[in-house]
Amino acid sequence: AAEDTDSEGAIEGEVTYSLPSDKHRSMVSIDPLTGLLRSRKALDRERRALYDILVMASDTSGHVGFTSVRLTVTDVNDNVPKFMLPEYLACVPSNLTVNSAFLKVRATDADKGPAAQVTYTLQSPPDSEIHQLFGVHPISGTLYLQQPVLSLEGQVYQFFVRATDRGSPSLHSDVPVRVYIMDFNDELPAFQRTDETFFIPEDAPLGYNITQLVLSTPLQVDYRLLATGSQFSVSQEGRLYLSAALDREAVAVHTLGAVAQSRAAPRLATLDAITVVVLDSNDNRPVFHSGLYRTAVAENVAVGTSIMQV
Repeated sequence: AAEDTDSEGAIEGEVTYSLPSDKHRSMVSIDPLTGLLRSRKALDRERRALYDILVMASDTSGHVGFTSVRLTVTDVNDNVPKFMLPEYLACVPSNLTVNSAFLKVRATDADKGPAAQVTYTLQSPPDSEIHQLFGVHPISGTLYLQQPVLSLEGQVYQFFVRATDRGSPSLHSDVPVRVYIMDFNDELPAFQRTDETFFIPEDAPLGYNITQLVLSTPLQVDYRLLATGSQFSVSQEGRLYLSAALDREAVAVHTLGAVAQSRAAPRLATLDAITVVVLDSNDNRPVFHSGLYRTAVAENVAVGTSIMQV
């Protein structure tokens, strides 16, 4: 609220309120008499959590005042957990000991507070063989062996892992997992380096070389990627490169699953998670909130008086 008084304290004209910014007017409205702000469209905290709204108050004599109203968007549980990869796979040696870990899944949630905290569970009937053989740590997402599998060589198990947030009501998502019980005498492809992170510029040209995948085992393999986007590709020689333009403002971090699968039977495969961080380039020019700013200034305004904020 604003009040306009002369030097003797008398009210001098009715005060009206307005929003000088075109951008702010597209998002909120203001009652010209009461100054009440109302949203014009749904707000998304995950896109932007804080706004500074410029408000102008003017009277019938042409006097103008400005203030900034800070709008904080609070969180609601409107995002499901999102797994870093669209699927997961693992080859488990048949002599792996009980309670040994063999795979880790990971999901994130864009919400805040408890709604961003994720727990993991196996999705199969409680009395199924899946639950007897495998377990998942509810917090870390690590999958581990619960029973010996020496007698199960050659078997393939497919199931889902569910990530559930702690919002109210809770939301969840599922990811497929494929587990192959391999002969412990067979050689499994293994990456020389694992869980690596690479930084590339946003304006990197197509074909930009990100890394060369290298195995620590002398096997002939085929490479492929598990990824939700199509900006990256891998050659049969294991060269990971950029195949489509990047936009850091749209997606700043990409998680890829690099798969190396042996060409000889049995076709054993190993999975490695690769993180690509997109570095910002100066590809966005400054934008004024309005195409035109208007104000009124009294002819006797003192030098140094603030008249407008752009």
